[in-house]
Amino acid sequence: MADFLGKVYKYERSENDEAYLDFLGIQGDNRAAYLNAKPSVKLTKNGDNYTFDIMLGERTISNTFQPGKDFDEQMAPGVTYKSTCIVESNKLLQMQQHPSGKLITITREFSPAEMKATTTAEGWSGSATRYYKAV
Repeated sequence: MADFLGKVYKYERSENDEAYLDFLGIQGDNRAAYLNAKPSVKLTKNGDNYTFDIMLGERTISNTFQPGKDFDEQMAPGVTYKSTCIVESNKLLQMQQHPSGKLITITREFSPAEMKATTTAEGWSGSATRYYKAV
């Protein structure tokens, strides 16, 4: 995992985001913001803590966590999820408790060239994938 720590990955494309948002019932401005976002992301480590940064233009959303411990994840201004992350080799596995009560799982797989984030949700048979290119 150390090869990927501190490396910035820029959003490139996605698959099945619309169906994922439909399943969660996300509409309006929040839906548009998610679909139009083209963030960069970065994972860093400091001692036992990791920080996952989502960079959206001038704004950065930073969430610091210890693997295996619950934390409050800031998603957007005023939107917080309960999350737990596990780091395994080149993967960051994240379990989020959506405000609807559904469990969301995001598996981020890092390689030298890209980061692939695959999202599944409890009760949904599909998956959504976002691809990021190393910069």
